[in-house]
Formats: sequence, structure tokens, C-alpha cells
Amino acid sequence: MDLSEFRRHFPIVSRQVYLNTAALGPISDLARDAAVAAIVEQAEDGSKMFAAYEAALARARTSAARLIGASPDEIAFVRNTVEALSVVASGVAWRAGDNVVASALEFSGNAYPWLNLARLGVACRFVPSTDGSVDVDALAAATDERTRVITVSFVQFSNGFRADVDKLGTFCRSRDIRLVVDAIQGVGVVPLDVRAASIDFLACGAHKWLCAPAGSGFLYVRRDRLPEIALTEIGHGSVVPVPGSFIDYRLTLRPDARRFESGVTSYANVAGLAAALDLILEVGVPRIRGHVCGLTARLVERLSRRGYITASPQPPEESAGIVAFVGRDRPADELAAHLAARGIAVSVRESAVRVAVHGFNTVDDIDAMIAALP
Repeated sequence: MDLSEFRRHFPIVSRQVYLNTAALGPISDLARDAAVAAIVEQAEDGSKMFAAYEAALARARTSAARLIGASPDEIAFVRNTVEALSVVASGVAWRAGDNVVASALEFSGNAYPWLNLARLGVACRFVPSTDGSVDVDALAAATDERTRVITVSFVQFSNGFRADVDKLGTFCRSRDIRLVVDAIQGVGVVPLDVRAASIDFLACGAHKWLCAPAGSGFLYVRRDRLPEIALTEIGHGSVVPVPGSFIDYRLTLRPDARRFESGVTSYANVAGLAAALDLILEVGVPRIRGHVCGLTARLVERLSRRGYITASPQPPEESAGIVAFVGRDRPADELAAHLAARGIAVSVRESAVRVAVHGFNTVDDIDAMIAALP
């Protein structure tokens, strides 16, 4: 599938210039139809839907694994990134005096699950940044013999900085530190291989760059790390089923990541997620990445011509689909409102206008935004 066909699957592009995927990815017609069909199936067929539900789970699990270079048995479905991070943060066997290291630029969703560990005597060390980048060497320097986890965003939400997770993974492996990656702002637009990067745990809400229904996402747990995470939520879905009985209680956890799926999840969300993942895979993340790099390079160059200042510390070819910028004499909120009034959707994050470019965007979208700026 080429990118022009990819674009045709997104109804939103006929209604507005949508440059806000980092806030919420628009759902394709394929994902929409799959989710609606699941609702209709439950309404009209009742319990007959369960066979299709299980098939959708298997399909989405296989596609999510393929997307990040994992195995299907290492994937668990969650509602969002924070839920996935909380599974890990709450499940580690912490000892008083342990610590977690993170960048001070992390989205709050990747801070609170770790800050909540203060009640157990676990400290969070947030490493400051002076230029909007995440310095792997600075993160490494903040660790000591009691550091159990380094947590990092694959792509920073505010400015699009892409962390060097390969380098960070190598360091963590050398020190027996667990690497946890918040991947919501990168998966679907930047290629990622969890094995090559030595990532132990990865959290990914699917409602942004994967363009799946809100309330869907997945958690990756490296197979040999499964025993390290105690379950704080457990149900019949977490255990090996006992044939023919629901009252023959045997607390034997599933031998794979499905142990983190305690019960039934949303069939509509899973069906929509499966369709969304298949669409991204059919187009190919490398193709999306190449297209996005070209558009963001054009955006940065045109902003500079107009006198706007980009707040993204990496050149477009090294970052992801996010570009942040500020004006010299107008606040970001005013600029975003000005664009919104002209049918152009962007966000404001940390006092900068945030533009998010995906594979369905075009040169015309970029030029329209530049022309609309005051």
C-alpha cells in the first residue's frame, strides 16, 4: 500500500488539516468499521461473538509483536500506556533504598507510577535537561548500585526528541538494570526492535501514532522478565484454565504475558486495534518514517523562513514526527487558536506549539499551516 492510499483511509483529512496525532490519532475507516462491527456482533449475536473476540485478540497480539520485533507470547493488552507502566512499577519486588532514574522531561504518565513508590522507600531521580534532549550518558551517571530501573520515553511528547534506546539498553544490560520504555509517541512512526535495543518492558497506548481506538494498547514483557513482575491485579484470565470448571481454583499463572490480562477486555477496541495495526504494517513503518522525515524537514525550514523558532533539539532526520516551535511575539496558545480557527489542528505543550506529522499528511498540509501562521 502506498501513502496516497493510506491517506484515503482517514476520513478526517477531508475535513481539516490534521497535525495533531501526538495528542490523538484519527481512526481509519478500517479500524472504525472493525470496531463498529464488533459492537453490532455483540448486539445481534450475543455470546456467539466470543470466538471472533478470541480471534481478534490473537490477530492483534501477533501484529503488535511483529511491529516491535517481539514474540506474541510477550504481549499483553492494556487500556493505555499508564496502565502498562503501572503493571511494571507495582510488580517489581522493591526494597527500601532502591531508586528509579528518568529524565525530567518525561510526560507525567511516566512519572507518577514511579513516584508512587515513595511509600515503599523507593526514590525517583529525575535528570534535568538544558536543551530539551535526553542525554543517555547523564541518565547513566545518575545511577548507582541501588538503581533498579531506568525509564524513558522513546520519543519525548513535548518536542519529539528520540532517545537512543539502543545505547541505553546496552548500558542497562551491563549493570543489570531494567529498561522500561514509554513508546506511545514513537511506535507506528519510527522503527523499533525491542530485542536489538535490549528493552525489558515497553508500554504503548495505541490511540496516537497507531491510530487505534482510545482505550486500547499493549504491554511488552521480555519473556525472561515475566517472573520479576508480581501481579497486583489477577483474575481468571491470568491463570491456566481448568477444563470444564470455573470453581476448581488453581492459581497457576499463564506462562506468558497473558497473565497480565485479568479478564475480558473491550472487543470493539481489540477489533479496532487489530485493523489499525494491520494497516500500519501493510504500509510499513520505514516508509512512514521516510515520508515523515521529509515533511518535518520542510516544516522546520519553512518555520525558520517565517521567523519562528523550533524548540525540537534534533534535526528532523534523527527525531520522530513531532516538531515544537514558538513565535517571537505571540504566545503558543494564541498561535494554536489562530490555526484552529482556520481548520488546522495542532497542540500546545510546555509553552510551545506542537505539530505532529504522520504518514497520511502531505506537503500541502505543511504549506497550508505555514501560510496560515500570522
